[in-house]
Amino acid sequence: MPRAEVILMADSSKFGRKSPNVVCSLESVDKLITDAGIDPAFRQALEEKGIDVIITGESNE
Repeated sequence: MPRAEVILMADSSKFGRKSPNVVCSLESVDKLITDAGIDPAFRQALEEKGIDVIITGESNE
């Protein structure tokens, strides 16, 4: 059975913060949808992990 695609949606204020609530590990995430406020260093690190980062309001073509 094929694995489902995991898409995480989080606004940029969630990055760089610790939380007692963990939904899943980043290793499980295929795509992240966030806003343009994400720190470029976080975006680069996520993309280096193979996560497709989609910024709302940007053309992803």
